[in-house]
Amino acid sequence: MSAGTYMFERGLPDKTVPFCNVALMIGEQMKSLDSIEAHEVIREGHSFIGIALVETNSHDKSQKHKQQWLDMLLERRSESGLQIRDYELGYAYNEIGVAYGNNGLCKQACEAFHESVQIFQGLEDYTDTMLGWPQPNLGFMYWLLKDYHNAEKVLIEILDIHAIVWGVDDTRSFKFFMGWATY
Repeated sequence: MSAGTYMFERGLPDKTVPFCNVALMIGEQMKSLDSIEAHEVIREGHSFIGIALVETNSHDKSQKHKQQWLDMLLERRSESGLQIRDYELGYAYNEIGVAYGNNGLCKQACEAFHESVQIFQGLEDYTDTMLGWPQPNLGFMYWLLKDYHNAEKVLIEILDIHAIVWGVDDTRSFKFFMGWATY
């Protein structure tokens, strides 16, 4: 998986997928051992492949892998039997929202981005800057749906959050996010 991540971080998404597919095959072979590690390799494989496929405009395939990633996360349970709602789940909802948006499913994308926001806001270590993924995406979906009032509202809110944390002339926010721009 590390080789695939290395390729993606260097802007080579087309070279990422083969490495992640090998990791998926290994994970599937290990699955019979019922190991946590195998499950994590498979889950991470689907997440990395889904994200890389967006960059190559393979949106249907991307959505399939992101959905598998999300489904695996939704199966996780705490010792008390409750669903685990953590940062990765919030991130996965953001990513499935991106997939829905890329496939023209704007209303479903909005629902996914709302869920991502709710999950992030429910985390013990929540900070407003965690909304830097789902909120701009939600604003863009509102704009595509011609709901300009809500688009402006959520986009101004995230701009204000970043201005408070990093200043009006924020030069930090989009250094990372530009690599993830998917629309």
